[in-house]
Amino acid sequence: MPKKDSNLIEVRVDTDHWYPAPKPHEGEMWPSVTTILGVGYPKGVGFFKWLIKHMSWEHACEERDAAATRGTNVHKAVEKMMKNRKVVLTMEEFNLEQWWMIESFFNFCQDHRPKFTKGDVEKRVFDPTLKTAGTLDFNPIIDGERHCIDFKTSDQIQITHKIQSSQYGKMVGADWAGVLKLGAKNDRGYIFEEWRMNSKKAKAYLGGFKAAKTIFHIERPRAAPKVKLVPKTLSLSRL
Repeated sequence: MPKKDSNLIEVRVDTDHWYPAPKPHEGEMWPSVTTILGVGYPKGVGFFKWLIKHMSWEHACEERDAAATRGTNVHKAVEKMMKNRKVVLTMEEFNLEQWWMIESFFNFCQDHRPKFTKGDVEKRVFDPTLKTAGTLDFNPIIDGERHCIDFKTSDQIQITHKIQSSQYGKMVGADWAGVLKLGAKNDRGYIFEEWRMNSKKAKAYLGGFKAAKTIFHIERPRAAPKVKLVPKTLSLSRL
């Protein structure tokens, strides 16, 4: 058996999201809910309308990446506020668009008065039956009932957003699932859509996720995280 190089380390090189499985499935890696939906659920007319507005695929990817950066910045700011209520954010840290989205989350809290702890923020969730996982943005109690809320900074709430939130709601046993769009063009700056987890709508969304999971495995029968061996240190003295 060849000697293992102690200077090499495995790193993830793919853009998909995978999670280490919980007990008793240690050693397994499960695809995220968003990874499954990205492969197994149809893009829809809205996606293609968005795509043809761009000069090229590269141009579309640039705009997509800029939107992802915006979403990450807003998510991190909101998470920071939720995990420490004494934190004071300043407008100078963000551009105007991002600041409006952060303010819209503040307005949502002012309007709905959610009750939550640090454990209800950025919560890792698992489905042992479907072997999938994800990170739930917000799992507060509102009006005495448990809500599963996913934040979005995109232009519109998509059907995949609703499927994602419903699947998270199932994982945590929530009473309600919903999507909170930040930065909407209304007085309060947000749109909040939610539905009961025992409703026909939720059951339809969960059915959609199961179908997407089936297609995911058809499209990627040997799906697994992509890894690459890279050196931990480099030195010309080794040449």
